[in-house]
Amino acid sequence: MEGSEKKKITISYDESFKILMAGYFGKFAKVITDYEIIDLPKRVDVLVIEMNKPIAPYVELLTYFKRFNIVEFKSEKDRFNIYDDLYKLGIYICGLLLKEPEANVKNTTFTLVSSLRPGKLLKQYKAEHIRQGLYIIEDISLIPVYVVIPEELELRYDKEISVLKEFTSKKDRSEFIKGLLTGGETIEEYENLMRITSILYSIQLIKIIKQEGFMNTIERNFRKAIKELGFDQEFIKIGLEQGMQQGMQQGINEGIEKIARNALMRGFSIDEIALLTGLTKSQIKKLKNLSGN
Repeated sequence: MEGSEKKKITISYDESFKILMAGYFGKFAKVITDYEIIDLPKRVDVLVIEMNKPIAPYVELLTYFKRFNIVEFKSEKDRFNIYDDLYKLGIYICGLLLKEPEANVKNTTFTLVSSLRPGKLLKQYKAEHIRQGLYIIEDISLIPVYVVIPEELELRYDKEISVLKEFTSKKDRSEFIKGLLTGGETIEEYENLMRITSILYSIQLIKIIKQEGFMNTIERNFRKAIKELGFDQEFIKIGLEQGMQQGMQQGINEGIEKIARNALMRGFSIDEIALLTGLTKSQIKKLKNLSGN
C-alpha cells in the first residue's frame, strides 16, 4: 500500500474462539459472547442458552449442555493457572446464577476449553475421564466443571468438534490443518474455519502447503477462501512477509505463480489474477508469455 500504512489482519485466540462458537451455536441457540457477570469487571467468553429446540442433536461432545451453558476458553498463550484462574470459576458460576432468574444448579453447566492440558487442575481435583478429550470435576463449585482438551479429541470435522479442534496445539494442529485444506467442501463451517486458520496460523499454513505438496489439491479451496472471505492480496502480502522471516520465500513464490498460471489457463483476466495473487501485471504478463497462453 504505497503512501499509506500497511494494514495488518490480526485477531486474538479468544476472539477467534468466540467467533467460531457463536457461528456454530447461533444457528439453533442463543449465544452471548463476553457475558457480563452482574456488576463485576468479569466476563465469561461464551454463554450458550438453549432455546426452543434441544441442543443435543447438533452436538457430538457437548451433549451434557442444559439451559444455561457457560464456556470459558484458555488458549496456549494464556494457559490455565490453578492459582490465578481457579477462583474465577466460582465467580462466573455464582454470577450467572444471581443474574439469570431462571438459572439454577440443575439447569446450568460450566465448560473449560483448554488448548493445553491443565494437568494440575485435573490431578488435584481428581477429574473423571468421561470420553476422549472430555473430563468432569465434581465438588469443585456449586456445579461440576467440565474440561475439554482439543488436542485429545479425535480428528473430526463435523458438529462442534471442528470448532474445538481449531484450537488444538503442537503436531495435532498440523494434522487438523492438513485435513482442513484437503476436505473443505465436506467440512461444516469451512469458510469460518479457513478464515481463522489463515490468520492465527498463517506461517504454519504456508509451510504445510509447501512441504506437503498440497497446492494442486487445495487450489480451489484456497482461492475460494481468499476471494469470499476478503483476504485477496492483503492475506498474500502478510503471508509473504511472515514467510520470508521463516525462510520459505521460494516455496511461497512457486505456489503463488502456480495459482497465477492455472488462473490464466482458466480464462481469468490479468487484473483478476493480480487481485488474487498480489503479483504485478508485468509479472503476470511474463508468466502468460512463458506459458504460451
